[in-house]
Amino acid sequence: MDQTPEQHGRDRHAARRRLSPEERKARDSAARKAWNEAHPDYYRDYRERNRESIRAKGRERERQRRVRMKAEAEQRLLKMEQDAERRRRDIERAREWARRNPDKKRAQRQRYVENNRDRIRAMQLAYYYRNREQILQKTRERRLADPQKRREQQRRWQQANPEKVRENQRNYRSNPETAEKARAYNREWKRRERRRQLAGLPPRRLHLVSESERAANLAAATDFFTRRRRVAERRRLMEHFERTPRPVLEEWMRESALARRRQIVPDYLVEHGDRLRDEVTLDSRARQARGAAPYDVESEVRRRAVDAVRRALEDVRLARSGGTIWRPGAVAQGQAPGRGVADGDPSVVDFG
Repeated sequence: MDQTPEQHGRDRHAARRRLSPEERKARDSAARKAWNEAHPDYYRDYRERNRESIRAKGRERERQRRVRMKAEAEQRLLKMEQDAERRRRDIERAREWARRNPDKKRAQRQRYVENNRDRIRAMQLAYYYRNREQILQKTRERRLADPQKRREQQRRWQQANPEKVRENQRNYRSNPETAEKARAYNREWKRRERRRQLAGLPPRRLHLVSESERAANLAAATDFFTRRRRVAERRRLMEHFERTPRPVLEEWMRESALARRRQIVPDYLVEHGDRLRDEVTLDSRARQARGAAPYDVESEVRRRAVDAVRRALEDVRLARSGGTIWRPGAVAQGQAPGRGVADGDPSVVDFG
């Protein structure tokens, strides 16, 4: 018996409803796979025929997506502003209530502290470790600004807690590392005092000063060393100082020049020691190839450095080219070290 299209559709939908969701999914997947295998070029042909339409629909979807995202961003921003305004009003309302009801606010805070001691302690510790350096710096500044107040606080605490003080002292002394540190400090202090007394130096007189005292001392020193003085005032200041005798000054200048001369060879070795060692090493190998004894590298390096410096100083003595300043690289470049005011005969300098 032939069925009408309406009856066929109703029977097909009824049969589909009798299937479980898994069976319907498997049947639809099999039907879709069979159709794709029967029409392998359908999708490619469809894309070729409707390329412009597909692109237009894609552009429209992208435009709608951008419009939707912009609207959502504006909604989020508006909600954030509304939430911030609401929080501001709530905070202001809470502050106003606290100003009108100080006793109730105090009782409320006390109840919160009693009911949330662990949470408050954790919050305080977290805040301390987040801002540890700033807290310690402010504490140091506060102690330095008023050391007398700090000492008074310590004295009151020690008087109020004698048992705790004795316990802390026992714990401190019982630690072997602490005891050794204290003994080492005492030994170093005694050793320093003995050196000071043997050298004839006065005892150290150091004391703590507050921040205000340091600022006042700095201001006074700055004023003393930077203010302009009159001629009469400068003359009075100079009367307190005895001029250095000319022979003493010349002797000091001569000794300084000799000391600079003695430093020439070490400075020359610092700059040219590697080059000299390479040269001596190659020359030593050549001597060994000829059957001669090798060089003592360090001794030969120093001998060549001394010879180079002596030749440069001899050029100075002969040329009398005063006023130039010697540099460690000048000898290697054929330049002569300069002669100072008190420079003497370079041949008598002991280069060690």
